[in-house]
Amino acid sequence: MNARFMAFGICAALLVSWIGYKPSLASAVPHKSVDYFISAQDLKTYCFSAYDTDFGYCAGYVTGVADLMHEHTLYGFETCNMQMVKSQQMVDIVKNFINKNPSEVKGNARYLVAQALSKAFPCF
Repeated sequence: MNARFMAFGICAALLVSWIGYKPSLASAVPHKSVDYFISAQDLKTYCFSAYDTDFGYCAGYVTGVADLMHEHTLYGFETCNMQMVKSQQMVDIVKNFINKNPSEVKGNARYLVAQALSKAFPCF
């Protein structure tokens, strides 16, 4: 009898809490999203991190943008002759670009990488 009463009490408490749940207005209002997934500042943090996972994210991101630029112009930037370039070399190019142009570390990370790679591998 005690177990039955306890089970009834738990079910009643769950039902009351479920019925009484009202989402806040803040969760119902969509937030404004940005037009890019990762910021240039975040990419800088990943690329200069001492953690392997962060650096791996940086290398993957830079390589992904380079792969996209192999066939497409990105933000008006294009690259040529990147076929034999390794991921590490591309990351080094981006890191050097960040060090030489700290004012460019704002906004979109794709824009930053596209700009760095197009300067390193210009099309003539």
